[in-house]
Amino acid sequence: MGEPKLAPGPPKRFAQGIGAALSITAFILLMTGGSLPGWTLMVLLVVAASLEAFIGLCLGCIIFAFLMRRGIIPAGICEECASIGVRNN
Repeated sequence: MGEPKLAPGPPKRFAQGIGAALSITAFILLMTGGSLPGWTLMVLLVVAASLEAFIGLCLGCIIFAFLMRRGIIPAGICEECASIGVRNN
């Protein structure tokens, strides 16, 4: 099976939060008649989850790193995350 791939916690929690927020938003849109925006969010969620599952690319982690580089998320939140990228751990 191979060695487990370890990842820093804060970016993963950030990505989970984005996924939860988009899922809830899509559900609300679908229940209130916003069919096109609701299904659009659902497709985006499936694409993001598929990228993570099949090639290990976490879009939420990329967004987290971008926000850290811009100074929106303080570097102290996750020092290791400041240089997040493709890793071969």
